[in-house]
Amino acid sequence: LHQGPNPGRRPFKRGPFDSIARAEYLANRPLWEIVAIGVGAFSHRRVAMVKLLESKQILWVEIRGKLNISKNKLRKLTRYHRGAIPKGMVDQMEQQVDQAVKRFLGN
Repeated sequence: LHQGPNPGRRPFKRGPFDSIARAEYLANRPLWEIVAIGVGAFSHRRVAMVKLLESKQILWVEIRGKLNISKNKLRKLTRYHRGAIPKGMVDQMEQQVDQAVKRFLGN
């Protein structure tokens, strides 16, 4: 009564991650993901911890450029998570990380 049509065998799994959907998802996902942003221990400059999704490697990228944000706003962002990160800063950071990842992968 409780056995399905295939006793002893698992039924085929269909859903959001069957073989075709998984292949499409893996083909369309980004190459990298920013995990954290901080200050480098040796250089005392801003660095981003970037995870390469295909190879599961961690890459540290130095973020160059001047912040166009006041010291008080930057403290509020880091301490209390109040406010939003300026759009120009995000674009600049993503561009530098993208260049570093392409250089690392040899593209």
